[in-house]
Amino acid sequence: MSLAPKILAHHSEAVDPTLVEWIRHRIDEIFGVDSGVIVLLLGLVIVLFPVGLLTLAWRRRRAARGQKG
Repeated sequence: MSLAPKILAHHSEAVDPTLVEWIRHRIDEIFGVDSGVIVLLLGLVIVLFPVGLLTLAWRRRRAARGQKG
């Protein structure tokens, strides 16, 4: 089968607007907060996870150096 009919049958948006609206509605029902709050929380998790890993690695390295000497 040719790829052209599949492309032509697809909608012009990057994502399906009906699906995105349904997902947003479900998230609002589950968490009961504004989408800005969810974005802020996810942003904090994305930033804090690597910072936490770096902190743990730094503490382990420091502890290892303390045991050698």
